[in-house]
Amino acid sequence: MHPWDATLGELDRQVIGAAGYGKERPLGKSPVLLVIDAQYNYVGEDLPILESIQKFPTSVGRSAYEALPQVLALVRAFRETKRPVLFTTVAPKEALLPFSISGRVHADRRSETLVAGHKGTEIVEALRPEPGELVIDKAFASAFLGTPLATILTLQHADTVVVCGGTTSGCVRGTAVDAAGLGYHVVVAEDAVFDRIQLSHAANLLDLWMKYANVFPAQRVVDWVRALP
Repeated sequence: MHPWDATLGELDRQVIGAAGYGKERPLGKSPVLLVIDAQYNYVGEDLPILESIQKFPTSVGRSAYEALPQVLALVRAFRETKRPVLFTTVAPKEALLPFSISGRVHADRRSETLVAGHKGTEIVEALRPEPGELVIDKAFASAFLGTPLATILTLQHADTVVVCGGTTSGCVRGTAVDAAGLGYHVVVAEDAVFDRIQLSHAANLLDLWMKYANVFPAQRVVDWVRALP
């Protein structure tokens, strides 16, 4: 059962079936794992979300911690099979861009939590990158926009991008859509992603499944990676 199943009415199910949405897509043979923004600013603390956001205003809290074991399982499978694991973190746009972006309206992000050295910028302890694993700073939702990610994937001879982390409706979706647009096979691990609003989480996984990506449980991805030559 997918996270969106309970939200679909009978007409929606008929439309999906009649139009042929959600058909399983082929996979490649050279996958790379992208762990999206698993930093304290977005994961937060293992508390209900209303408590977690008191310290980290853009965090997810308990739902993120429920996804972390699946994220860790993916990371371990890729490491053990000697396949690339890449991490992204969000940095202040002003630190990455040569032009001003003042005047944009966002949720209260408490800009000090984005400054290097603040705990909010750190990847959570359970997922800390190992030596040699790349961490890509980004300023926008998609991990491809304004970063060397596409070049890195080319150098890795990647043909498949597996996406996990957060948030589902923001950086996970933006990255998955851009990966599909660039011609990669895309897999989103449905139980290894998280979001603040459960409706957004379910709706965006549904949309990704219909149009852009395979949406699989993490264990299925682990089994597939381990079975590759």
